[in-house]
Amino acid sequence: MTALATGGVGVREPVARPRPAGQRPGWAWLPRALLVVLLVAAAVGFVLGRPEGTPRRAVALEDGAAWLVSAEVGQAALVDGASGRVLARIEIGGPDPVGVQRGNDAFLSLADGTVLRVDGATYRMSEPATPFSQDAERLDLHPAPDALFAVSPARRLVIVADPQSLDVRRYFPVTVDIRAGGVIADDAD
Repeated sequence: MTALATGGVGVREPVARPRPAGQRPGWAWLPRALLVVLLVAAAVGFVLGRPEGTPRRAVALEDGAAWLVSAEVGQAALVDGASGRVLARIEIGGPDPVGVQRGNDAFLSLADGTVLRVDGATYRMSEPATPFSQDAERLDLHPAPDALFAVSPARRLVIVADPQSLDVRRYFPVTVDIRAGGVIADDAD
């Protein structure tokens, strides 16, 4: 560090000042900056990272309601998104149910190939629809406004049903392997 001293008329000459003990020139801030970067990276890694085998499950409901299905209890519960209250609780009575939702209606797939529909307006469960699968297999359900698509990955089959009555409209054999939760599309208009 230098300071200016006046020597003569209006002329300033640099005067060297001694550096305090232990102070290094130029890069003294670098170790501290690296430590801050390292701590921030560790904090971000801790927040974003999670151990394998612990899936995150969360339901964020701001409006509307959601059907929550419990295989352990054998029930489906309709939960109001605004208040968090249970509006309806339905006994399923079938093996290992898995559910999907379209609007206020719930569609349940049981491990024996049975499909059920719970009406979101009346909270009544339909009669079990079993022509979906002759084999005891769980079907992947994908509800749409005018159809319920039930996918059998094992048999390479897509079943199209009426979403209200669960009557089968059509069967579509598929020549490719269907992964669970996968999507199939054709090029037809």
